[in-house]
Amino acid sequence: MGRFTKTRFRDDVLVNLHYRLISVTTDIDVLHLIPELAAIGQHSLQQYCNEWRCRRIARGVTLIHVTDQLNLRIWVDAQPGTKKGKVFLDELVNYIVDRHFRDTAQRRELILKVRRSKVHWAERHYEIQIGRRCEIWMICKNCGAELQTIHEVIERQPVALPTTFVTCPHCHLTFLCDENDLQLRLAHG
Repeated sequence: MGRFTKTRFRDDVLVNLHYRLISVTTDIDVLHLIPELAAIGQHSLQQYCNEWRCRRIARGVTLIHVTDQLNLRIWVDAQPGTKKGKVFLDELVNYIVDRHFRDTAQRRELILKVRRSKVHWAERHYEIQIGRRCEIWMICKNCGAELQTIHEVIERQPVALPTTFVTCPHCHLTFLCDENDLQLRLAHG
């Protein structure tokens, strides 16, 4: 990797790419145990997971990915020399319930469902992966501007990106981008 500045761009100039993670981690299917949660939809669930990851209780969780099948894939950044990390899965699910459902009675009922469903969580073997979070960046082929995308991946995690056209927010010219044009940088915070 070359030398980079730490320039951050405003949210409106972040590049949105269509990519998919090629993952080897075990999917966590707890959202399917409560149909009301699965009904929320992938986009909103992903947003809630991203918000929860910024909370203090999620310290060490580097990435949560909600799959197309509404399963969770979770990566943690374990301390050097260890092979363990922890995720408070019930806290994550309760956060989703609290954020999405406005009716107090419905929230209370769903929290009870979460507690009852935890018995089934113990019957399953869920795995989380160890990995540090990286931001996906690219360099404009026209003006050389560094462009931060809105996407994150785990270091050494392969990313499949179909060839796509990207318009640079600085020079306003379009260039052809594929996975060879991407750069992964360790995320801070």
